[in-house]
Amino acid sequence: MFKILAFLLFLSTNSFSESININGYITIWEKSGEDAIPKPLIKNIPVAETLYIPEKPQTFDLKKFIYISSQTYNLNIEISFFSIFQSQGQPYFVSQMKVSGDINIICGGYFNKDDFIPFPVLYCSQIIRENQIGITLHRKLY
Repeated sequence: MFKILAFLLFLSTNSFSESININGYITIWEKSGEDAIPKPLIKNIPVAETLYIPEKPQTFDLKKFIYISSQTYNLNIEISFFSIFQSQGQPYFVSQMKVSGDINIICGGYFNKDDFIPFPVLYCSQIIRENQIGITLHRKLY
């Protein structure tokens, strides 16, 4: 009985107002100096996470997506999705990408709810061996 009561008490003090589903894709690409646009190496890796929106100051939710690739380049990709209620006003959202392996980059963006849902759109890249290697987060199939 005590376990059930403790669980119900935890639910009633929850600091989140709603859950949102973020669904999109990542594509790993390469661009040489002569290419007008990047060429995809691995396309349309699906990403689906549920994130909770905080309603109380100084609270946040975090979900991580990890993808490891050894095709063409060795890449360890970690994408963090945050919803944050800092101190007042509306919650905001952050998407941060860390890539290690053959390239080492960290990038991210801050978003309002309308720009974050259904999926944040951004890219990161680095030049290696005279080619630009990048990862793009996108909403529609490439």
